[in-house]
Amino acid sequence: MANKTFSPFDDVNGVIIGGDYGRAWVTYEGRKQGRVCYPQTEIEAWQMCDSVVENIKKEYGEAFDMIYPDSSAWKYHFDNI
Repeated sequence: MANKTFSPFDDVNGVIIGGDYGRAWVTYEGRKQGRVCYPQTEIEAWQMCDSVVENIKKEYGEAFDMIYPDSSAWKYHFDNI
């Protein structure tokens, strides 16, 4: 029996599980920090990214400012939101 190859343009039949989610992540000086989040809205994406930075601040405590001295180097990235 021959193997069928699939293209990205093949039709999908049946129920699709999951929602329409985008991706959001945080970088510091171009390096990813924390986890990738899957928000449904831009507001949720901002909140999730703020949460990632706050968790890093809590984790490092007083050393946070020595490890991350440039507050303008934090960037939030949104994809498909």
